[in-house]
Amino acid sequence: MANVRGTSSKPGSEKIEPSAGWSDDSNSQHLLVDLPGFKTEQVQIQVLSTGNLKVSGERVTYQNKTVSFDQTYKIPAAENADMSKITAKFDGEILYVTIPKKPKEEEQKKRDEEQKEEATPSLEKKKDDVVNGLEEKNNATQQQKHEDEVVPKNKEENTQKKLEKDEVKDSEAKTQQKPKDDEVKNKEGDEKSSKKEEKKLKGNEIKRFSEEDVKKWDDDGDFLSNTVKILSQNRGILLTAVVAFSLGLLLSRRFQAGR
Repeated sequence: MANVRGTSSKPGSEKIEPSAGWSDDSNSQHLLVDLPGFKTEQVQIQVLSTGNLKVSGERVTYQNKTVSFDQTYKIPAAENADMSKITAKFDGEILYVTIPKKPKEEEQKKRDEEQKEEATPSLEKKKDDVVNGLEEKNNATQQQKHEDEVVPKNKEENTQKKLEKDEVKDSEAKTQQKPKDDEVKNKEGDEKSSKKEEKKLKGNEIKRFSEEDVKKWDDDGDFLSNTVKILSQNRGILLTAVVAFSLGLLLSRRFQAGR
């Protein structure tokens, strides 16, 4: 940087012309101003309507001396400068003023395309999300429909199985009960047959004779003759009683052998 030139206009004050210079890169133009002793809050930057850049400032020294400057700088390529984005900062005693360049038409078009490409995947992603959401919803509907169809079918199958199981149980119970019923029937039949035979024997039972009849027979004559005579008279009854007794004995033995 060139040395700062100072000029005194009033006693106790000094107006200086700080040295300055421009640098340039692909994105911005930079103004460098040598301001020893100044701070950021003591400097002002203003864009003029003419497109120039005005930099001014004022500070008071420890000797109560006022040092000021007021310089206007022409921007080398003002037509390509983006005046709305000017920034400034101090680095040591150098003030750096950065003026961004406007993007060229081709570069701007390229940037627009890049931004569009960046936005496209998001749109595609949203589209895919919507499609996937519809597919999941459709699958869920189909699954619910299938479950609604399967549940009644399973219910019918379970009911049928239960009925079949109940039928098997009833059949087994009947099978187990049948021998018992047959045994009861046979027992009842045997009891009826036994009672019938007893009744028959009772009906064919030989009548006992009273003492008066026996005495009468004694009075009449020979007892043995009278006995033979009575047996001859009751021969049919006696024969029936013997046959019934033999038949009852035979049935009783067969019943015991059958068990």
